[in-house]
Amino acid sequence: MMNRVKKVKALPGYRLELVFRNGEQGVFDKVVADHGTVMWPDGSDLLWNE
Repeated sequence: MMNRVKKVKALPGYRLELVFRNGEQGVFDKVVADHGTVMWPDGSDLLWNE
């Protein structure tokens, strides 16, 4: 099952601080905007759902 993003905060250096619905959190680096979604160079992306 996919872990959905609950909260996101932009940080310097193309990084994001993310909090997921299951309580996990962390800082993820080297993000870019691509076609209206947040992605990493390896092709990963995020699913935002309120």
